[in-house]
Amino acid sequence: MKYNQPYGISDPNGPYINGDPSIGRAGSIPPAESIEFPQREIVNLISDVNLFAPDNADLRQLGKSIQSQKLWAVDDAGTANQYSVTLAPAPGTYFRYLLVVAWIVNPNTGPANLNVNAMGAKPIVRSDGSPLIPGDIGQNTLNAFMYDGAAFRMVWQGKSVGGPVFLDRNLTFYVNDATGSDNNDGAAAVVGGGHGPFKTLQKAANTVRFMNLNGYNITINVADSQNYRAVNLPACAGSGTVLWVGNVNTPANVLISENNTIAIAVSGVNNVMQGFKVQTTGVAGQQNNTCAGIHAQGTVQATFQNFEWGPTFGPQIFAYGGAYLRFGGPKRISGSAQSHAYGLGCFINCQQGGRVDCLEVSPPQPLTIVGAVNYAQAFIEAQQLSAVAFNYSTLTGAATGKKYDATYNSVINVAGGGANYLPGDVAGTVSNGGQYG
Repeated sequence: MKYNQPYGISDPNGPYINGDPSIGRAGSIPPAESIEFPQREIVNLISDVNLFAPDNADLRQLGKSIQSQKLWAVDDAGTANQYSVTLAPAPGTYFRYLLVVAWIVNPNTGPANLNVNAMGAKPIVRSDGSPLIPGDIGQNTLNAFMYDGAAFRMVWQGKSVGGPVFLDRNLTFYVNDATGSDNNDGAAAVVGGGHGPFKTLQKAANTVRFMNLNGYNITINVADSQNYRAVNLPACAGSGTVLWVGNVNTPANVLISENNTIAIAVSGVNNVMQGFKVQTTGVAGQQNNTCAGIHAQGTVQATFQNFEWGPTFGPQIFAYGGAYLRFGGPKRISGSAQSHAYGLGCFINCQQGGRVDCLEVSPPQPLTIVGAVNYAQAFIEAQQLSAVAFNYSTLTGAATGKKYDATYNSVINVAGGGANYLPGDVAGTVSNGGQYG
């Protein structure tokens, strides 16, 4: 609506004047448009919002309509990644700072677009202009998009832990105990531009556990620190790998340490960890808690490369009930393993069908033992239909304690290395169908 000047006045911005009989001045004559058009504009706004019918009994309807925010807030009518809304009134064209608030049902699984009133799809990006990552738009969430002239930027977003997000590309996250925060998005190694690393390993695990890898990989880069605490590795669905990268050359620089609990608990079948050191302490045995450095139970699988094991209150590696663990790269041991009522002091303890093996059959990798290391139970113990295959290229250092113990039809395979192949100063034993060789 434009300004409608007094009737008979040529100036399009000419003002209205009041009549004054005392000086013989005639008042302005209002054209019909000056009365009808403002009413139409107000009634149209009230009708577009559609909260109520225009009514002279309520002279606050204009304010209530604006207050509702329904002029720019609407439910999405599109599909995942291809979002669509219809505003009333129709904007007519895209313009800078056009704001759309939308209720989104389907989370994004990668790059996404927004189409307003069928004017053509425009890309959605993060507030800093970077591409969306899966899950930036959560399931059943409110999100605000503002057009910058080329794309819709997410000025605020709703994330959820709803149904799984299916990846359509590889992703990278970052963890840094010193500079990170679990309020960050984990999408950058340093803080800036609305992004930054997580502080804890568990926050990274919780972030990716709802993602279906869908044939792609997630890399989690972990900065050096001596302060990382326990992590329960995520059980991601789909094929692909969740790769945790610490310090491959100096694993001791990335320490995961815990007291009276497990350092790394394995879930799922997709995790690979490289370049970490684990250790645990404890004061008393806890039921269902081995206090292991690495604990795997049930039908889970994980791979660990270039690792160091410090002292543990319980086994340094524990596999139980069908769990399958694989180890690769140089292996370094710098602490002893104590026994308690619910965890045996072993380097490797397999029970109830657990399996452990080394990735490198040819060539094997070195095993290094630093300091006075003792195993309260045995260096390797396999019980109740379990299997361990362990080899190395060279052994540096020594340990005290029993070399091995294989019982109840379990197998310890050292590729023909002989009775004295494994570290320890007490001869190994087999019983009840156990085998070693």
